[in-house]
Amino acid sequence: MASLESGGQPLGQQRASLQLSRPPSFSIATTITIGNGEKISFWNSAWIQSLRTKDLAPSVYTISKKKNRTLQEALTSNAWIMDLNLLHPSFSARLFAEFLQLWKNVQQSGQFSISSAYHAQFIGAISTNLNEIIWSAWAPPKCKFFSWLAVQDRIWTADRLQARGWMHNPACVLCRKVPEIGMHLFSKCRFTRSIWADISTWLAEPSLHPINWKQTASIHEWWSVLPEIQGVPRKGFKSLVILVCWKVWLERNARIFNRTEAPSFVVTTKIGDEASLWTMAGVMHLTRLIGRV
Repeated sequence: MASLESGGQPLGQQRASLQLSRPPSFSIATTITIGNGEKISFWNSAWIQSLRTKDLAPSVYTISKKKNRTLQEALTSNAWIMDLNLLHPSFSARLFAEFLQLWKNVQQSGQFSISSAYHAQFIGAISTNLNEIIWSAWAPPKCKFFSWLAVQDRIWTADRLQARGWMHNPACVLCRKVPEIGMHLFSKCRFTRSIWADISTWLAEPSLHPINWKQTASIHEWWSVLPEIQGVPRKGFKSLVILVCWKVWLERNARIFNRTEAPSFVVTTKIGDEASLWTMAGVMHLTRLIGRV
């Protein structure tokens, strides 16, 4: 259970007690001219409040797969976030708290203009209900982080790989029927919907069956509407949505990278087992949901 919390402390306490590492005195005394960001290092230059990003968030820096990006590269299409290895063994509550603080600092560092797209993206993100549907739910940090990306269509699905000209299989590997996009993967795919149908039966809650879902036009709308289903404990269900999407993503990756396949009922079983572990970790809202069966 140590992987669900860091040092036995809940995430809120971790975040409150987080102390930022101080950079070398050289960095503090150096003035950074940002310009267009082409010659500034995202991680190694002191461009946020005269602090180096890797000193602001050392744990986040550790899991970055590309530590030499320029500021311009890192902020374009949120590349610095896409570079993070969500499956890194050091992913912890402290790392998650560092990420949240760094993300906030990046948003607030508006004294320069890298691209209008960058500003538009973050302004849009601030105005959404991400805190309500993702951050306020209980889930391990890596699952929340993944969900935060997924709900904004920022995970590496086939459509996004194609847009960047990277090698990919355009078809959804779960159903092999239609092109893979986030909306399809988590809400439209017959494989995923079969999982939700099984969960509906498991929890004896017909309203969770996909045939009873409201029609939605985007992954963000779907994620926002789903926890509003009447008769289902809302807080526990928000955690369950995160868990189901996480397990669907892991199965998708297993098929692509490991050449292994599990039928939908096996994934449903894994979801049930993981949900039980979460309740043992003290997730009372989820306990109220699955404890009814």
